[in-house]
Amino acid sequence: MKKFASRVSSGNLDIPLTMDKNNNFGAFTEAFDVMRSEIKKARSDEKKAIEAKKELVAKLSHDIKSPIASIKSSSELGLEISKEETTKKQFKSINQKSDQINTLITNLFNSTLDEMEELNINPINLKSSIIKDLISNSDYLNKTKKYTIEDCNIFADRLRLQQVFDNIYINSYKYANTDMEVKSYIKDEFLVISIKDYGDSIKKEEIPLLTEKFKRGSNVKDKDGVGLGLYISKELMKKMNGELDLDYDNGFTVIIKLRII
Repeated sequence: MKKFASRVSSGNLDIPLTMDKNNNFGAFTEAFDVMRSEIKKARSDEKKAIEAKKELVAKLSHDIKSPIASIKSSSELGLEISKEETTKKQFKSINQKSDQINTLITNLFNSTLDEMEELNINPINLKSSIIKDLISNSDYLNKTKKYTIEDCNIFADRLRLQQVFDNIYINSYKYANTDMEVKSYIKDEFLVISIKDYGDSIKKEEIPLLTEKFKRGSNVKDKDGVGLGLYISKELMKKMNGELDLDYDNGFTVIIKLRII
């Protein structure tokens, strides 16, 4: 029994327990071997489920990549034949978003929501001036008033930071649909970026819950969503040695803190 227990604890579930049913402890030892068989079956079922999930994610990623490729091709053609600068800018934005979506979809081959630590996040030394580009890419409805960004070097992953801003603006468009105000200042070792809209339908007591997984405010009504945008954004900021906080004061504010280097 001692050797059997040692084998099971080390993960060796293939060797059955030798038993003598005529022995007084025969039924007792048989129960242990049944346990071994059940654990082995459960391990096998778990492995199959994980493999099935990976296969499903791979198939979905492939299926999504096809229409994205078509969108990118169409936007590139539109960019070439357009004459008006405004139209060119719109096609350029579509093209950039297609590239971003394509990169994020590729991540799905190796990562799932429950495996956030496996996401490929590579913070590097970046100029804070890129933030204006990232916000411009996210704010395709041009809701943001004029603003400035403090000049410094930040520690961030550009792709993941773009994802954070995208989530913030998508939420604001969906739930507030107002003008937006961006402020920038340096506090201690952080460059702080606050993004505020003027929506008034969320309850202040709900604010601390909105960065938790699957949590949504009571203002969602019939709007689509599962309550992951701010949760993912907060996790991404942590991986970049930064922070994400929320506040409500005559409007909803998301506060991004980027490490200065």
